[in-house]
Amino acid sequence: MTILLDTSYRNATVNKSTRAPGAPYKGRCWHETASQSGGNPYSTLEWNLSAQAGSSYHFLIARDGTIFEYVDYDSFTAWHAGKAQWTVDNVTYTDVNSITIGIELDGPNDGTPCTAVQIDAAALLALMLWADLGISLSGHYDVTHKQVATPAGRKTDPLGATIVQILSRAHEFATMADMDKPLVAWWRVIASDGANVREEPSTKSPVALDGAAVIPYGDTFQSDTVKVGDPVGNDPIWLHHAAGIGFVHRSCVQRTG
Repeated sequence: MTILLDTSYRNATVNKSTRAPGAPYKGRCWHETASQSGGNPYSTLEWNLSAQAGSSYHFLIARDGTIFEYVDYDSFTAWHAGKAQWTVDNVTYTDVNSITIGIELDGPNDGTPCTAVQIDAAALLALMLWADLGISLSGHYDVTHKQVATPAGRKTDPLGATIVQILSRAHEFATMADMDKPLVAWWRVIASDGANVREEPSTKSPVALDGAAVIPYGDTFQSDTVKVGDPVGNDPIWLHHAAGIGFVHRSCVQRTG
């Protein structure tokens, strides 16, 4: 199955707050939609566009594995936690929205398990947020809506998956040298000197096409898979060019669609 990064709803909701550039996140907050739409995520995606809903999230993961980017976490705070409190690293936060990435798992929240591909997508997203924001996979910086909602008992989600389940899968991906997970998305090169397309996911690997495979600054390309390879800094994520010519490190690009 292919995991698709869908940006068609990106920042369309009114339910978000402008975020100060570079404001840090402490963790990931996991939710479940409690949708009764039978696996169709669009009713939830549409509902959260309105001011009446008063809520949003950074990502929604559909039961077919599609990851919908709903609110751009670099620019906006999503309204996902509501009245909540979380103590982490000996500090108690009451504005949980501002310090966490809100992730919705689409499901009825009645104990029906998330699908296998949905767990894979959640694990891949956790891995990418670790690489991009430094939110570790230790579990210390992951929390459920049930755990933070106040008063206690106000929320029960997510019931379809556990943090341990998601992060265990993320650790499996991170330790699989041959992990090759479908991810269809568009990217723009932001490296000023362009992005080298390597034959293998490593800066030690030759540039493809006998050294000619360099994507100029500002140009776009489509990925078809994501692979864990040799890290650059703290980031082990490499994107496979859909044309089949090689791998681009994610630090060189910005997602556009």
